[in-house]
Amino acid sequence: MRKISQDNETGKETNYYLPHSLSVLRILEGCEVIPSKCLMNCFVLKELHLPSSLYMMGEKAVYGCAGLKTVYCQAAEPASIHADTFGGIRFNVCRIHVPQGSTEKYKQDKHWKPFSLIEE
Repeated sequence: MRKISQDNETGKETNYYLPHSLSVLRILEGCEVIPSKCLMNCFVLKELHLPSSLYMMGEKAVYGCAGLKTVYCQAAEPASIHADTFGGIRFNVCRIHVPQGSTEKYKQDKHWKPFSLIEE
């Protein structure tokens, strides 16, 4: 298991653990925010499923996840992300799947735009 530490709203640190072999992660519907550095350097992560309820991903949330090949976005509107949320990702290899009719919204968003493979 890999220890992940997060600062919560009260300023206290919260720890949680992810398996070293985590290759597919499905974030459950109802999740609205993925915290900063949440999956940072999770090298074995290959596939990420983001729910339609997601509206924000923190700084470096999936930074350094160089093995990431596919992201499934369920939200018609792109979640708000930072310039470094997906830092270290190979934007020309990672495929972003979006809902029908949402492709242009993702392609026009300044932080989702670097992904060259955005498709419905």
